[in-house]
Amino acid sequence: MNRTFIIAVCLLAGRPVQAQSSGWELKLERDGVVIYTRASPDSPLKEYRVNAVHDFPLEDLYNMSIDLESRPKWVIHCTGLEIIDTVDGRIRYHTSYAVPWPFLDRDLVVEEELVYKGPDRAHLLTRSIDLDYPLRDGAVRMPRYREEVFYEKIDDHRTWFRAEGFADPGGSVPAWLVNFFLVDGIYDSVINTRERMAGK
Repeated sequence: MNRTFIIAVCLLAGRPVQAQSSGWELKLERDGVVIYTRASPDSPLKEYRVNAVHDFPLEDLYNMSIDLESRPKWVIHCTGLEIIDTVDGRIRYHTSYAVPWPFLDRDLVVEEELVYKGPDRAHLLTRSIDLDYPLRDGAVRMPRYREEVFYEKIDDHRTWFRAEGFADPGGSVPAWLVNFFLVDGIYDSVINTRERMAGK
């Protein structure tokens, strides 16, 4: 049994156990994508975690992730992204999202820290910031957003992916409705990433 196979099995078998022990509840397992949710300590909205193995090199996935201006092409419902500035190596940008009727579209101002940890690991941390930036007409500013993305090399052609996050759309969208569509939205984003990397 080769080393690569052992590493992959350990990643896939070990991490769900960790998820269960920290309050995560399995919600979906399809096409190699595993999604969990758990209660947030200070909100009726759920936190999420997604695990997957991508059949692409870590460096390629990382390069796609930091290509901010291309994100509207593959991030679900994202309709635009504008870089504001860079502060201490952290990129601040404004992004907008289309939301189905009868709700208003959303926008968000975030700060993103990108860390490439050599050939084996990469880490991206994105969080909303309170910045006096013009609100797009007909949109609601999302009050809270945070996501951490981790990439770990399995071999030269496969990468372990994990993301954990929380998003509060603000406005009048009921929490139960946000939670209801959360898992499908996360799944679609992962599949879109794969299709984007495959050039589809």
